[in-house]
Amino acid sequence: MTRAAAAWRIDPGPVDPASTAIGTPLFAPAGEHARALARLCRSAAGHVLPDEVILHLHAYELLERLRDAEVRGVARVQFPFWPASLFAAAGVRAHAARELELCMPPPASVACVLPGTGVLEQCALAVLGARRFDLRVYRWSLRAEAGARGWQLAGAGAGAPAAVPAAATDVEGISSPPTTSAPAATATTARRRTA
Repeated sequence: MTRAAAAWRIDPGPVDPASTAIGTPLFAPAGEHARALARLCRSAAGHVLPDEVILHLHAYELLERLRDAEVRGVARVQFPFWPASLFAAAGVRAHAARELELCMPPPASVACVLPGTGVLEQCALAVLGARRFDLRVYRWSLRAEAGARGWQLAGAGAGAPAAVPAAATDVEGISSPPTTSAPAATATTARRRTA
């Protein structure tokens, strides 16, 4: 039996876990992921883990939750962050965003919300335990991903073209939006300049 693909909403804004109008939240504010991450961040290991490890754990958790939603036949899902844009915004040199994406069930559609940096920061604190990435670079990267893939954009400044944030100049491959429309073409090619 073939399952229908779910519509994805990448939206870090406040979400009512009981509301499915915008999609079933995959990372509820008081959910299992939030509790586990809080425990990890309070632990001795949490104080020494690099941000990129937390971002990889989050990206893998997203993969698992998307696959679970597919098995359960969930029609619409909401999650806060797109992994490739998180890694680009954190300046992570090597990561598995593309590989994890290739394992995700393909979406029926994708809508991206570009909130203000205040909302992004609040969500980063709640979902990732800290602000582990440059907020402006994340917004820029998500906009570039959406443009390259034909994803719908909404939110603060969705209609205005974004200039490359100064912080993005330290990362190769994101000085301009991606030019390919291939679904797997992401900011995963972004690398810190080693010159």
